[in-house]
Amino acid sequence: MALQQVNFGSASDGSQGDTARAAFGRINQNFSDTTNAASRLVGTAAGQIMEVGAFGIGLTAAAANSADLNTHQTAGLRVFTAAAAANAPIADPGYLQVDGVGDVANRATQTWTHFNSNRRFTRVLNASGWSAWAEAATLTGLAAAGLAGSAAVGGSTLNLNDAVVGGFCRVEGSASTGASLNWPSNGATGSTPVAFEVQTDGVGGSGARLRQTATEVFGAGTGQGGRGRTFVRVKHDATWQPWRELAFSDTPVFTGAVTCGGPVRVGQYTLASLPSASAFTGFEIDVTDAAGGAKRCRSDGTNWKIINTTTTVS
Repeated sequence: MALQQVNFGSASDGSQGDTARAAFGRINQNFSDTTNAASRLVGTAAGQIMEVGAFGIGLTAAAANSADLNTHQTAGLRVFTAAAAANAPIADPGYLQVDGVGDVANRATQTWTHFNSNRRFTRVLNASGWSAWAEAATLTGLAAAGLAGSAAVGGSTLNLNDAVVGGFCRVEGSASTGASLNWPSNGATGSTPVAFEVQTDGVGGSGARLRQTATEVFGAGTGQGGRGRTFVRVKHDATWQPWRELAFSDTPVFTGAVTCGGPVRVGQYTLASLPSASAFTGFEIDVTDAAGGAKRCRSDGTNWKIINTTTTVS
């Protein structure tokens, strides 16, 4: 039923308005109609209008009357100004928000917010007791661990043996510093600057099985092209294995013996398309249109010489 309005009649003398009986009848109808708020009592029972402060909603945070968080199972917001609250997730002041169902025992949730940061923790109460606190992840925290946004910068002080598992970081510094902090060696020495983006993943703990991948973002080392060089190493139990460099198909560099299971084909060039001999000292190529037929050649740093001769290819 629609809300009933009392008819006051004309503004001058109230004529044509409701009689007193009719007016009070309308008022009674408003209170007896369960679809109108006027018919509802204020309280916390089902069907009532919820009062301010019910279930902790709308209250100003109150000082806690107990220093043990386990005893706070009634909905509401509390303030803990001391750092010694029992069963708190961290030993610092904070706000405690409790939510739960008032008519069900041992069912509640707690949310703890640290006073001086945006760190937040939650736990639940059930018939088995309070669960362990779990910290909520934030974008800021994930970025600091290298899991969101830009990489965390370890600067020139991070030993990669101590990098966060599951994290992404950047290390920058001199080649000599990097050598003492277990960074990959790119051939640079002394004060030459180097920098790597490093991903560490795997299963940590006493029986750690970890993998690290480090990509050079700038540097002046020797090898296959400088920036973009990528190195990998693994940790088995307590021991990190040596760094090994990945060989990319465009500029591979191998430091150990290479065994091929089939024929090997080197670069094929014509006399008109020979690469710079000075840029590829010690490299070999095939010159397909050399005098007398194709010739295998080797650079002496100045010219491409037919292999096992001193003759410059022509």
